[in-house]
Amino acid sequence: MLEQSPSGAQWGWYSSPTLTVNTGAAPTQVEISDTDGSSGTLDDDSEGQVLTQDTVIGGVTYAAGSMLQDEYEVSLTDGTNTYRLVAISVRTYSDPYTYNDQIIGFSWEGDAPPEGVTLTYVASSNQDYASMVPCFTPGTQIETPDGPRPVESLRVGDTVLTLDHGAQPLRWIARRHLNAGDIDLRPELCPIRIAAGALGPGRPAQDLVVSPQHRILLRSRIVERMTTEPEVLIAARHLTALPGISVLRDACEPAYIHVLFDRHEVVIANGTEAETLLLGPEVTRTLPRATRQAWHRLLPDLDPTNPPPPARPLVTGKKARNLVARHHRNAKVLQDTLVTVI
Repeated sequence: MLEQSPSGAQWGWYSSPTLTVNTGAAPTQVEISDTDGSSGTLDDDSEGQVLTQDTVIGGVTYAAGSMLQDEYEVSLTDGTNTYRLVAISVRTYSDPYTYNDQIIGFSWEGDAPPEGVTLTYVASSNQDYASMVPCFTPGTQIETPDGPRPVESLRVGDTVLTLDHGAQPLRWIARRHLNAGDIDLRPELCPIRIAAGALGPGRPAQDLVVSPQHRILLRSRIVERMTTEPEVLIAARHLTALPGISVLRDACEPAYIHVLFDRHEVVIANGTEAETLLLGPEVTRTLPRATRQAWHRLLPDLDPTNPPPPARPLVTGKKARNLVARHHRNAKVLQDTLVTVI
């Protein structure tokens, strides 16, 4: 890993379009213990990747147990070859609800470019959607004991059918609208459209539109072979390489609706399985203090530094991209059997 700029600068939306790897840059070997089940990948939405020993980076000592993350990734080219630069951050907490991710260095995913070569920016993938949480959009039909209902019609106390625990009461619901100015600044927040049948026959039954971070349940033999799990959850943004799944960029001013239950749940949305809100540091830090306080009143045992377990294993980062690519390459569906909720 290469240390960050002494000024603390990092790649941003308005950065220079070129970068030069300085001759003589000295890499630091970093040893990480990966305990989040992602098979050795460094991810942004997990705290299960920690230093195994005290490590000095850029003259600063980071203690064993410090949490490292893949904060964002940038594609760069020298005109012939393309390289992927990964920004590595360390996470520190000031209180149980507030943390800071500080970029401490950079690494290359795959081959590294020769030193002294000027590289040109191609594209970025900011894995920390800091102002976004998994959300549905208005019109999404959520299964309830009385049949499907538009998500925007649900109220606190209404019961919703879940895959694992039957009918469960809705504990919290909120709506957020992004205008054109928001999207101009953060175009990666445009929603993902999953066309009817894109995940398998009748899955979903009609087009499903969700936020980029909203995780969808995958279930296939490929999933089981690659993860040893029969079912996993993967963010919708990782699915856009597949036919029928795309980013909705035209006239993008989405309204996003968050739903919270006593635990992380899988619900039926437009006939397919999708997650509800999973509370954790990456979510609690993004919302106003009043919202966090409301959550604490609803769920007094909530500890954002020790979030509740997900309803299914979460597949992220490079492993998620590989999983989707394998399905695409073999023309296999992502949800290969129908299920019945309890």
